[in-house]
Amino acid sequence: MAARNPRGRRDGRRQDRHLPRGRYRRIRRRRGRQKAIVATARAILEIACLLISNRDTRFCDLGAGYYDRLDPQRQTRNKIRELERLNPGMKVTLAAAAA
Repeated sequence: MAARNPRGRRDGRRQDRHLPRGRYRRIRRRRGRQKAIVATARAILEIACLLISNRDTRFCDLGAGYYDRLDPQRQTRNKIRELERLNPGMKVTLAAAAA
């Protein structure tokens, strides 16, 4: 079993493996903490209702990085926007890596 440190990391990786946590982080970034909590709670409730209403249904967690894998260009834009927000007056530009 891997050792944990106080920040909740194991083996140097973050423990963001669950879809609700990833959903919360995405919504919190755009709309704020309270709306993210309500939206995430609603998503969990919808999953629960679907699982209760149909006993043959099985839940498969897609993982926190599910939305990032769908559109990597969007993730790049969001990261650039976040860097620019953290460094007011600075403009981030991407350059091709030298081989």
